[in-house]
Amino acid sequence: APVLGQDRADLFSRISRPGRRDVRLARGLTPAESDAARAAVRSLIEQRPGLRWATWTSSESRRFYPGRGEAAALVGLVGHGGAGVAGLERTMDDRLRGETYKYVLWRDRKGRRITPENIRAESGQSVVVTIDRGIQHAAEVALDDAMERTGAASALAVVVDVATGGLVAVANRPNQNPNDSAGI
Repeated sequence: APVLGQDRADLFSRISRPGRRDVRLARGLTPAESDAARAAVRSLIEQRPGLRWATWTSSESRRFYPGRGEAAALVGLVGHGGAGVAGLERTMDDRLRGETYKYVLWRDRKGRRITPENIRAESGQSVVVTIDRGIQHAAEVALDDAMERTGAASALAVVVDVATGGLVAVANRPNQNPNDSAGI
């Protein structure tokens, strides 16, 4: 419990609940926190070998947003299950995701392979946006300045290329950094 920054009594009540199956103790740990948790699990298993089959750790991939909070509402974000939950991540999820296949090797009675050779999962499509990073940054800074000057509770800026109709910048306040899932 201390390694995960959780209350010992709360953690004990979660894992000793009747009829429980898997209990996720923590998610989204930093590498240092994860290393400390894995060391604690190894120590527990050494003390109580029976826990070897009841305790495990797993790794998850995590999306990184290099622009941090810039155009966050437009780009959106991906939930823990990998599905888009907001913005373009959500509206374009079916195109971005691609297809997943489970490959099963089939053999006949004599052990000869009968599975087709060319089973492949299709990659997701790419999405190209018309956002200009320089103009996007300028719009974000302008919104911050306007919010500070006026004391407004929220603000929105949309910059459109009149020749093409493409969105050049979309900024809003309040805003959050999609890399910081605790703040969302």
